[in-house]
Amino acid sequence: MRLTRSSVNNLLRFVNRNLNRPETAWKKDAQGHFQAQVGYIGLSTWSPGDGWTRYQVFELMENGGESTISPVMTCAECFHYLRGLLDAQQDHRLREHPGKDVQS
Repeated sequence: MRLTRSSVNNLLRFVNRNLNRPETAWKKDAQGHFQAQVGYIGLSTWSPGDGWTRYQVFELMENGGESTISPVMTCAECFHYLRGLLDAQQDHRLREHPGKDVQS
């Protein structure tokens, strides 16, 4: 399977939804000012010019800053990192409710 930035972004939306996190990084308040959606998990990407795009997963903080929660990775590594987040969450749910079939 060929992994692209789009497939990683789609998985990232699924991760945010599954972990009950905001699905967008910023939201306008009643006065029209942008407010950071604390807890949003996002993706930083950059290409330093050597032919490889770098990916790093971050969490949005209260002041709008980003706290990195992953190492710098390739696209495939990032996809597997996000899958690991989902697997860990599923494992945690199964341990909380042994003997039950827990659906995400």
